[in-house]
Amino acid sequence: MAVVTSYTGSSDPEFKVGQALSIGALKVRSGSVGLSFAGGALLSVEGPAELMLISSGRARLIQGKASAHVPDGAEGFTIETPGVELVDLGTEFGVSVNAAGEADVHVFTGEVEARLPGDEASPGSLVALNTADSRRFASDGASLGSPIGPNDLSLIHISEPTRPRLI
Repeated sequence: MAVVTSYTGSSDPEFKVGQALSIGALKVRSGSVGLSFAGGALLSVEGPAELMLISSGRARLIQGKASAHVPDGAEGFTIETPGVELVDLGTEFGVSVNAAGEADVHVFTGEVEARLPGDEASPGSLVALNTADSRRFASDGASLGSPIGPNDLSLIHISEPTRPRLI
């Protein structure tokens, strides 16, 4: 499903490069962990963070910071947050989720589709975010409409991702 491609910043031996991870909870206490998903997406998670690996094309960021690089052919990779689903349409973006469940999203390049929750009476809406766009979403899915700058996010930016070999 996903393989650890890098681990830096802590002496905690919890992660090993090449380690295969299966569906389930993942806690990064400190440092950063690079993950390569079977579908081709690369994800970098900075601790402290809590992540749930759902499938080879989907993860849930409960709290913390992450950035994704989704190359051609891996479109559709999704990061869920408490209030919004972020569907990558072939891009590079970062997301930060705070303790209140608010998600700050910044698209470095490409396009992300933000899917806001809904119900039977009122289906959720879609928000398109393109290169250099940013947005804050509340934990209930409301778009707070306040654009944020990349300096506000302090996100990890995967500038030159390498495609690791999956084990």
